[in-house]
Amino acid sequence: MLTAKEQKLLDALEPTAAASGVEIVTLEIMGSKKAPTIRVFIDTEEGVSFDELASAQVWINRIMDEIDPFPGAYMLEVSSPGTSTARCENQLSGAAPCQCLTSGGMFTTSPGTSSCAGLPAS
Repeated sequence: MLTAKEQKLLDALEPTAAASGVEIVTLEIMGSKKAPTIRVFIDTEEGVSFDELASAQVWINRIMDEIDPFPGAYMLEVSSPGTSTARCENQLSGAAPCQCLTSGGMFTTSPGTSSCAGLPAS
């Protein structure tokens, strides 16, 4: 389940993502409060190329600059979930249990779990 801050950032990004043909798989805020890292995982129907990542980095960075989510510095990481990374199919909705798709198959986590961390990737 996303925090209120993560949901606010996701809501700000989704219109541009949809217009760009990009799905935001998940968004995480990690690290210290003084210099947090915002991780945005994206995907497309065709997968994510380097050019797609570079393009998304530009518009995500522009939106983050507009809303200025943190006073001071933060780091922005834009990545794809990758083919060997577990992916929670309903993580953004906050539904539980979580349906996790990995290259090793579909796994269901226990109720209340909103992460696919630790599931087998292959």
